[in-house]
Amino acid sequence: MKFRFDNIHKVTFQVAFGFFLIAALLGSIMRLIYICDVPFLDYMHLLHTHSHLAMLGWGFTALAGALVFIIVPEQSTNKHFQNTIVVNTIAGIGMLIGFMYQGYGAFSIAFSTIHVFCSYYFAWHYIKWTRHTQDDSVYVSRWAVYWMLISTLGIWAVPVVSILLGKLHPLYFSSIQFFLHFQFNGQIHQNQRAMKQL
Repeated sequence: MKFRFDNIHKVTFQVAFGFFLIAALLGSIMRLIYICDVPFLDYMHLLHTHSHLAMLGWGFTALAGALVFIIVPEQSTNKHFQNTIVVNTIAGIGMLIGFMYQGYGAFSIAFSTIHVFCSYYFAWHYIKWTRHTQDDSVYVSRWAVYWMLISTLGIWAVPVVSILLGKLHPLYFSSIQFFLHFQFNGQIHQNQRAMKQL
């Protein structure tokens, strides 16, 4: 099946905004659970769905779009960027269904893994697109991508630590915090710096 993008900017930010709205709705329902009973909804499933869609759906899509449209706009019609948006959208929908239905399980972990490989695919091409540019904003934006890649080490550590040491071991929580730290203080911060330098 071939996807057609008549306006890649519009599609990208519609997808990002769609994930944002779903994450916001789930966050609101999570707060509602403290006020009244919401039948058929598991709080932990909501929590995992909310956090994954906010970070990997909305956050990744918006940041990748901003990097491409602002730093290397000539690549916005590149098939590799369009593939990134399509695959990440499918992964986001899969995570929405998987985490809502089963929390952490084979289905939701499979789609989370697809997202990680999608981010690697994007990173490889973004670094390739910008490798010959020495502009300060481009240099900083590449560091945003490097921090994103480094952050995934925490994700890969989670299953290893949980199998070998258990989910209550401090390294389990440290692995999650490692991922979040390099996402927020690495990728997102460097993205903002890159945009400011333009």
